[in-house]
Amino acid sequence: MENMGAGLSYQIGKLQLHGLYTRVKLKSNGFSDLHQSYDVGANYQFTPFNRVSGGAATTTLSGRRWTQFEIGDIYTLSKSTQVYVNVLYEHMNNNANAAFFTAGVSSGRNQTIVLTGIHHSF
Repeated sequence: MENMGAGLSYQIGKLQLHGLYTRVKLKSNGFSDLHQSYDVGANYQFTPFNRVSGGAATTTLSGRRWTQFEIGDIYTLSKSTQVYVNVLYEHMNNNANAAFFTAGVSSGRNQTIVLTGIHHSF
């Protein structure tokens, strides 16, 4: 196995832009495959208590491609508590089913999920 990755982040006032590329080469008993991921996104701090984020990612492996889009909002209630909501959409090519680790495998090539919850630190 060979691993490589590179990421960057740039802050412009209340806007933060970020990107990430990862590459994993898998080899075993004469078999070889390449897993690559590209991620880009942005966060915007509307107020000290409210941050909105969005992004897109694509991952390839064995001739398949997963493409995801995400938008979310995090609102800080106190130093130790935040509430959040995220909407995620995934599209899979090559007649394979979409799959989010938080929701499992879809019955089709597309999947949309909504996540909401509370973070609390003790």
